[in-house]
Amino acid sequence: MEAVKSPTSFEAIEYVLVAAPAALFLSLYLLGGLLIPKQFDPPKACHLNAKTEYAAPRG
Repeated sequence: MEAVKSPTSFEAIEYVLVAAPAALFLSLYLLGGLLIPKQFDPPKACHLNAKTEYAAPRG
């Protein structure tokens, strides 16, 4: 019987195959963390005047 040889260290391509998706997901996570909360911020200036939008009270 022949012994099966297994590599004990990673090659350069294996580092690239692990590091590239990790860097992509990390950059998307950080970019999303910066952009998504700004969508839920209150508006800085309101162009409508709330007092003129409602009818005068009757009675």
